[in-house]
Amino acid sequence: MNCRFEIYLLHSSITTFDQQAAFKIPPPGVRKIILSTNIAETSVTIPDVVYVIDSARVKEMTYDPNKRTKSLDLCWISKANSKQRKGRAGRVRSGFYFSLISQDHYDSFLEYQVFFFFLKINYNEH
Repeated sequence: MNCRFEIYLLHSSITTFDQQAAFKIPPPGVRKIILSTNIAETSVTIPDVVYVIDSARVKEMTYDPNKRTKSLDLCWISKANSKQRKGRAGRVRSGFYFSLISQDHYDSFLEYQVFFFFLKINYNEH
C-alpha cells in the first residue's frame, strides 16, 4: 500500500541537511505536509506550499526575575505575523490560508509583534 502523504518537520533545531528534505518535490499523487514553527514565516520559502494552517501561536523566550528562570512561553502572534504566514501559501499557484482562530480574536491582536527584550532576558548572563 502506497503512502499518499509525506510529513516533514521544519524548525530551528533541525540540521540544515534535514531541513532540505522539506524542499523536495513529492512524487505524483503524494501530498507533502510540513509541520513548522515560525521559522517558515520568514527564514525559508518553500515554493510548492498550497495550504497554510495557522495556529496563530509562537514560542518566545522569557525570563522571570522572581524565579530567576528562563522559559519558552506560548504566545499569540501579531497581525503582521499572520499576514506573513498567509503569504507563504500559493507562491507558484493559487494558495489557501486557514486560521485556527476567530475573526474577533484576530482583531484583538497587536498590529506588530512587540519584543520587550528588557523584560524577557536576564541581563546578568550577558
